[in-house]
Amino acid sequence: MCKVLVVDNDRIERHVTREVLNRNFDSIDYVYEADNNDEAFSMLCESKIDLIISNMAYSGIKLMKMVNFAKHKNPKTGIILTTAKSEREVAHTVLKLKADGYLLKPFSPDLLLSAARPYIIKRDIEIDEEKHTRTDEAIKQLKAGIRAHLYKKCIDVAKIYLDVVYDEENDINERCDMVVGYLQGITDIAVEYKLGITEMLNTVTREVKLKFDKYGLRYNTYLLITDVITQLFDELDQDYYYTDDVIKVLNFIDRNIKGGITLEEAAEYINMSSCYFSKLFKKATKRNFITYVTDSRIELAKEMLRYTTMPIINIAYELSYNETNYFSKAFKKKVGVTPTEYREQFL
Repeated sequence: MCKVLVVDNDRIERHVTREVLNRNFDSIDYVYEADNNDEAFSMLCESKIDLIISNMAYSGIKLMKMVNFAKHKNPKTGIILTTAKSEREVAHTVLKLKADGYLLKPFSPDLLLSAARPYIIKRDIEIDEEKHTRTDEAIKQLKAGIRAHLYKKCIDVAKIYLDVVYDEENDINERCDMVVGYLQGITDIAVEYKLGITEMLNTVTREVKLKFDKYGLRYNTYLLITDVITQLFDELDQDYYYTDDVIKVLNFIDRNIKGGITLEEAAEYINMSSCYFSKLFKKATKRNFITYVTDSRIELAKEMLRYTTMPIINIAYELSYNETNYFSKAFKKKVGVTPTEYREQFL
């Protein structure tokens, strides 16, 4: 989203400029107003500004310092100067300040929009490119996790990407585009590996496009992406030959962590005795089986506590804890605070 700074000692001029811009450009995130150069400096320090529309009536030295500071902080910042002086008087100053353009007062809304439009559109294009780059990079990391057949790494990569998707600056349409792009990337992976879930992925992607408001909460999208990656690994496991039993069983455990998986079930999955598997697991992970499962459950609990309003008793049952008190004690032992105290940190 584009941020604009209007610098003018005329309050009415500032307000009119702000209203014209807000009314005509949906992609403008915020129009800041500054009465003088000092206020402008403060706002430039606090925010990344994409376009400055500034009155030339201020001291030439102060104006030059402000322009130089803005360009130093963000070289792509557009500078449009406004003035009541004649065009001949303005031209030299514009060149000296290396401004991008100027408007002679009084100017019409159409002239203001014509001057601002190239910078707004340019920023929109840059934002789209940045998001595509982030999505492409996230898919690249996901592919690396799949090639190494590391389920947990793929889930962690997806979580990091969702942090980007659900950044405060992204509106619901931008989030939808990014999630759809990610799902399309996963579909391409399924096609590449000739998996039988391609049609299911296409259906899910279409549903997300049509009903993204259902995924307004980050955790709902997290569940969707996790489920898709889980199904992808379930398909891959049918034909994949593991050279490392530990990786095979870790993928199995991580995909079934909510179901209260036992040591015996994990050992049976790789055709080992429980005793031998227990020793092998501890040697490979530096943790015993119970500790690994508990740590993984607590990490899931932290996600639920932070990103949902789900009651703690429901979270406990979701993670196969039969008693809420036992879940709370296990959580506090690992995290240092109770589930309620942890949730309150993010309210």
